[in-house]
Amino acid sequence: EGGTKEELLLKLARVGRGFYVPSLYEVTYNADGTIEAYTPKAEGVPASVGRIVAAENPKEGSLRRAIRRGDADIVEKLKEAEVFAPSTIIFAPEAEMGDRFLVEISRGCSQGCRFCWAGFNYWPPRVVPARDILAKAAEWRGRTDKIGLVSTAVCDHPEISEILSGLRGMGYRISVSSLRLDQIEDELLDALVESGDQQIAVAPETGSDRLRKVINKNLTNDEIVDICGAVFDRGMLTVKLYMMAGLPTETDEDLEAMVELVARIKDRMLEAGRRFGRAGKIIPALNGFVPKPNTPFQWEPICEERELKRRLKWLSKNLARIPNVEVRVMSSRIAHEQALFSSGDRRVARVIEAMTRHRDDLGAALRETGIDVGFHTSRARSYDEVLPWEIVDSGMGRPFLEKEHTRAQVARSTAPCPSVDTCTRCGVCPTTWLAAAPAGLIQLQGSKVAVATA
Repeated sequence: EGGTKEELLLKLARVGRGFYVPSLYEVTYNADGTIEAYTPKAEGVPASVGRIVAAENPKEGSLRRAIRRGDADIVEKLKEAEVFAPSTIIFAPEAEMGDRFLVEISRGCSQGCRFCWAGFNYWPPRVVPARDILAKAAEWRGRTDKIGLVSTAVCDHPEISEILSGLRGMGYRISVSSLRLDQIEDELLDALVESGDQQIAVAPETGSDRLRKVINKNLTNDEIVDICGAVFDRGMLTVKLYMMAGLPTETDEDLEAMVELVARIKDRMLEAGRRFGRAGKIIPALNGFVPKPNTPFQWEPICEERELKRRLKWLSKNLARIPNVEVRVMSSRIAHEQALFSSGDRRVARVIEAMTRHRDDLGAALRETGIDVGFHTSRARSYDEVLPWEIVDSGMGRPFLEKEHTRAQVARSTAPCPSVDTCTRCGVCPTTWLAAAPAGLIQLQGSKVAVATA
């Protein structure tokens, strides 16, 4: 409605939620290079920016707020029978997963794995109602018979049975990106087998029960082997295993345990394969641990590059010796590049700009800008330090993240989100227009989780 770009940015910044305008904040630094403070440059610009989180269905959450504000025009628009379900709008057959209809069935994960950005930054977990998912799927059925369910925790959806039944009834071939090991249901396995899938992806993350407690993944090696066995017994004999090296408190014994776990899974696959007259593959996908903002491990340094390279090389060499195992490894260099852009402050933006002048050569960009990579990636941060990303208030209470970080040091587990009907433990719900987690999102703790976190 007229006005300059600067005027529009100022207006958006003053909303207080959902819009962060870096140019409207002055950053001052301590003598050691850490951030001293963010100071707004204009009147009405908030000291920190809140995020906006919708309820079960973002359309429904917007409707409730519009009614409360008295925005009649918005209310009428949102009351239309339009179906909401975040989904594919462009088909790109040459791209990965580009030949299928992709629909997001939920956002966020209740488990609280301490390394996981999506888990903590998308709290509280929210779901798209089955009715909307199935309506959208019916709309696209004439264009494809393949559908991918997008979610960090597919089987956590309280209506997953209804969704699977409806999609199978439409003749869809169903696929998922990866599955939580403790939430693999027979009904989903049936749907994947029916769709012709020969491979499934799961994430043990590491090979030792101790280190899995450090990261708050409450599964034992015995349980992982048993669950993979159930997959193999359905005829899906190829399993991709997402695993990490360089996690906090990791030792060489943990690396050895990873090799032993993969060998056990391979043996269980061959046992099932004999009944089908064929063998599959175990595919460990190894990545270096990269600390992420707004997680309990945000204060941790990344494993030193030479040491991370040693660990990945040792794992790759010893895993490759196991028959029917195909190892895939991300380099330690790439992990450190990711850590720089994940944990760096606004000064790192100069590196990205310089890379455009040096044909994406990071080394040349670092030499030009003089940025100290180790300062941003390889030092432990104190609880007193102002972190670069804290200008955006995720709603997650800092004391909660500090407590989770402390619990990780002694390998103590924490119950999933939410562990009670009206939970204020982490602080997200009261600070993001959700005074209590929506009833439809309450997840009852499984018996295994209850025992593991007791």
